[in-house]
Amino acid sequence: IILFALFVLLLLSLISYDWRDISILQSPVNSVPYNFIGPAGAWTAFILLQVSGVGAYLLPVWLVVFGLLLIFKGTAHLKAKIGVAAGFMISLSCLLELLYEFWEPLCQRINIGAPGGVAAKFIVAKLLNPLWGSVGTGIAAIAGLLATAVLFLGWEAIVLGVAKFGFACETVFRRLTARHAAIPALEPEAIPDRAGTRARRGAGSVDSRPVDGDDEKA
Repeated sequence: IILFALFVLLLLSLISYDWRDISILQSPVNSVPYNFIGPAGAWTAFILLQVSGVGAYLLPVWLVVFGLLLIFKGTAHLKAKIGVAAGFMISLSCLLELLYEFWEPLCQRINIGAPGGVAAKFIVAKLLNPLWGSVGTGIAAIAGLLATAVLFLGWEAIVLGVAKFGFACETVFRRLTARHAAIPALEPEAIPDRAGTRARRGAGSVDSRPVDGDDEKA
């Protein structure tokens, strides 16, 4: 329950974030805080965006995920799951930092200097890029995302999910095919042959007008 409450608070803080609520970014600040959660929400969102960059918008989702894990699986392997989630966020932040040009409009709107956060900017610029280059760093970040996702979900759960998704797609396809087969094919309407109809009418009709020779005999 606490995690779900934090999810709502954090989500509202992030989606209503306005950097003009932060005194170190603008003075004076907004007379009335634009953030739905007030100054506390504005500063919380500011810190998270500086640390995690655009990836901070994914943090409320993690709260929901861990809340569901606590409900259905308890505290088993909770610390390991938290570590894997942290690794996922680090990989995501590095990948976001490599895609700065794509995220630049959003970064300007929320007034942050690094789409992956301050830590990821340092790691990518000072450690990974000089060692592997941008291509190698991107491959490493994607590999980290995939590896942490597999570790968090479990290989069996992923295979089962893919199988269920495939079965659902197959079921939908069969229903659409059966519905299409049940619709009768529309035959083109026959165009009446007016010339033939007139000919048949002419052949079947009898000329009832009297002949001139018959009139004279009468």
